[in-house]
Amino acid sequence: MSLGRRLALISLICVAVLGGSATLAVIASDALAWRARVIRAKFLGGLPELPLVDLLRWLVPESPVYLGNLADIPNVRSGVQNLLPVNEPTEKGTQLFGRHCASCHGDNGRGQTAPDLVSSVGNNTDWAFFSAVKWGRAGTAMSAQPLTDLEIWEIHAFLRHLSLRAARADTAHASSVPQQFNVDAASILASTKRPNEWLTFAGNYAGHRHSRLSQITKRNDSLRFATTRYSTRRRRRPSTTSQCWLRIYVRHQSP
Repeated sequence: MSLGRRLALISLICVAVLGGSATLAVIASDALAWRARVIRAKFLGGLPELPLVDLLRWLVPESPVYLGNLADIPNVRSGVQNLLPVNEPTEKGTQLFGRHCASCHGDNGRGQTAPDLVSSVGNNTDWAFFSAVKWGRAGTAMSAQPLTDLEIWEIHAFLRHLSLRAARADTAHASSVPQQFNVDAASILASTKRPNEWLTFAGNYAGHRHSRLSQITKRNDSLRFATTRYSTRRRRRPSTTSQCWLRIYVRHQSP
């Protein structure tokens, strides 16, 4: 190999090494940056739900409790989430639930001597479940459980799967049942006496009420104009088009 080719090859290797090093440096700087913001939020009095020892432990890379979202949203209820897959629970999660939870919450998680966990997981944040299992809940029979952080998330993933499956079943059942509206003619005719009840699309039997506003006042006069154009063609002169402009009110602010 000629000297020129050797120099070119060495140059390419150096560029590749430098590029890789720069990429790693950026990744490392981002990882350090969000961790620094979380620690700063803690020392400024934020994140009171996180014990300092646990917070530092969860800042370690590959921790089962990811705190990266807290750098931008310093709220554990929305920032701490279960990152395990949503579609299917792990077999270990199913086994852990049966061993630690089923005796009180039922084999199907629907409650026994303790509350319904399937509904609870579906209606509450991931952090609500995690913190209750990890530290217990004061004033109740729920005590801290001898589980690792990852095991808590695996049980949560199992319950989350049950909750999502139940929600899909409820939705399918609701869509299969036709909706019934018991509105008789007398109620529609008397709709002007009950202006807050919209029994028809237009608001009343006459079909002229397009707003819940009974009058325009200084408090609700934040209205906007919308202009629409329509055309009419005369039968005798098809080429002639008369354009009319219709200005209507569109309610912009509730009373």
